[in-house]
Amino acid sequence: MIRKFLVCGKKQILLQSRNQDALADLGRVVEVILPIDMFWKIESEVKKLDYLLSSDSQDVDLGHQYRRIIKLVTIYAASQLDRDWLYALNSPQKTEPDRRRPSSLSTR
Repeated sequence: MIRKFLVCGKKQILLQSRNQDALADLGRVVEVILPIDMFWKIESEVKKLDYLLSSDSQDVDLGHQYRRIIKLVTIYAASQLDRDWLYALNSPQKTEPDRRRPSSLSTR
């Protein structure tokens, strides 16, 4: 297993070896623990996103690639809060997960 830190910026995603304070300025930092084969796949997808950013691709293409990376990495986040945040980031609503109790459990 490989331990990396995923930096999720507005349009860019970085995969770093160490968590540095300067990375927090770029976006949210998520610790991920990846199997080797998944590490190489995600590394390849991040390179594709970098290429799309540098070639001034359309926002639709960038968003599709961004969501693809988030979808791949979500289950490998080290903490449940980060997994919830990544899942919410990849959902169509783009909102934080609801922390309230489900209505079926509410008491009246």
